[in-house]
Amino acid sequence: MNKNVIIAIIIVVIIAVVGAFVLTHQGSSEKINTKINCLNDENATFKNGDQLQFELKDGNGSALAGQQLNISYSKDKNQSYTVVTDSNGKYSLILDNVTAGDNVVIVKYAGNDKYHDYELQKTITIV
Repeated sequence: MNKNVIIAIIIVVIIAVVGAFVLTHQGSSEKINTKINCLNDENATFKNGDQLQFELKDGNGSALAGQQLNISYSKDKNQSYTVVTDSNGKYSLILDNVTAGDNVVIVKYAGNDKYHDYELQKTITIV
């Protein structure tokens, strides 16, 4: 067999092996979906001093601990809070000086290199 044919075959085999490796390892960098759930009663009304409770989970239902979230209200644009989830992926916020009436609570998770971002908007009534 010609020396050039052998070299060409070796190059093709190396390219095939490298290509297969790259294709099989691309999926490992995909981000995981996330979700924020409100733990308060769906029809509850609130007053200042009450507690809003939420949890952050991944797409498999596992709690995401130690993750930073931003919370704001639609009526009170100047009120914005940053909280960190506990070991169970939960966090709570005491309502303080929130304008009465219907408010949309906006909870945002920015995500990171492993998890997708998520935003929850929940309408609550303050009395």
